Amino acid sequence: MIGSSVLKLTKKIIKKFLTIQKTSGIINTEREKERKKEMTKTKQMEKIMHGYWIYHPDWQADGECGYECSECERGVDVNYTYCPHCGVKMDRAMRIMR
Repeated sequence: MIGSSVLKLTKKIIKKFLTIQKTSGIINTEREKERKKEMTKTKQMEKIMHGYWIYHPDWQADGECGYECSECERGVDVNYTYCPHCGVKMDRAMRIMR
């Protein structure tokens, strides 16, 4: 009898301890870690903005940069796949200004 009551009491204490750890954020289960990773990935995907380069032949003839970002309106010499100034993904059709 004494052995079974000690075992029950020990199980209660362990259960209470684990509950306290989980609610205080000490223990992160694998499911919680995976959920956080997925949320981070979706947040990063939502942040991607899309834009296009505006080509200015007259700028390039004057020795200046020839391409302008459609979002931040800053110029570059080469049409990169991403704007080096604001990070916008350049996957839309380029426009030519005359």
